[in-house]
Amino acid sequence: MAKGLKGMGTKYNCYSCDGKFYDLNRAEPICPKCGANQNEAPTKKVSRAAPAPTPPAEPKPTPKPAKSSKSDAPIPKDAVPGPAVDSDFDDDVDIDALVDERTRARADRDFARAAAIRDELKERGIALEDTPHGTVWHRE
Repeated sequence: MAKGLKGMGTKYNCYSCDGKFYDLNRAEPICPKCGANQNEAPTKKVSRAAPAPTPPAEPKPTPKPAKSSKSDAPIPKDAVPGPAVDSDFDDDVDIDALVDERTRARADRDFARAAAIRDELKERGIALEDTPHGTVWHRE
């Protein structure tokens, strides 16, 4: 409802047919197209904006096991019971941290930093692919 031209009354947008009209200073603002009384308009629900997404937590560095004082020689992988340990695991954690940092830089619109991180990863032989679901990386 907005004040319109002098003598025309209040301007309305009909809630029923979306027609525009002036009430001509009448007691009841009734739409001339569909006959809907604008005083009986349903109330609009107030929608709130979605809360801002929380930034991803910083990855915690994985503690390296302490070396045994008995011997400084490395233990062969096949001598260790349990699941096999990938030798590139530390690299993967570093790469994931850089990819997360690049994602935050892009969200902050710091494209120079994001490009620098992409170049650093490319030098390591890592290719990045930005998808609608996030950034995916793989070794070249």
